[in-house]
Amino acid sequence: MKTLKVNYMSSNFMPYCVIMVGPPGSGKTTLFKKKLRPSKFVSVSRDEIRETMFGKRYKQNPNDEKRVTLAFNHILQMAVDSKQNIALDNTHCNRKYLDEARWNMIKGDYKVFVHFMDTPKWLCKVRVLWRTVCGGRWVPFKVIDRMFEQYNQINRNNYETI
Repeated sequence: MKTLKVNYMSSNFMPYCVIMVGPPGSGKTTLFKKKLRPSKFVSVSRDEIRETMFGKRYKQNPNDEKRVTLAFNHILQMAVDSKQNIALDNTHCNRKYLDEARWNMIKGDYKVFVHFMDTPKWLCKVRVLWRTVCGGRWVPFKVIDRMFEQYNQINRNNYETI
């Protein structure tokens, strides 16, 4: 991943948004913690919101997911309003959701980059299993398989990558 050089002193400052794309266990949160947080990026993550609202053992259901979406949109809007550099730490494996997130950030006057997490499926499954053993959230392997199928259908030539 190239280093983003941000000139905060410029009057023409355009904040950055990095959209991380990858199935569960691909390393999106680790990338944020190691590379983007030290560069003063703010994480906006559905997983963090779920854990805050419902705990680590949360099992998704439609009503709670609506609440997560409301919270996510509110947090994202606050970050955009304050022109923070933003890392969207979600799977974004579905092209429709990736394009929607990208377009919304561009409309908010953000320079948008997409980072594809090219982690092998077997390693994602091992990481999810290990995360669960350590008290984190379980993601069924069939969900990871489905997300990998969607992930592999994204045409990367349509995005400015980092």
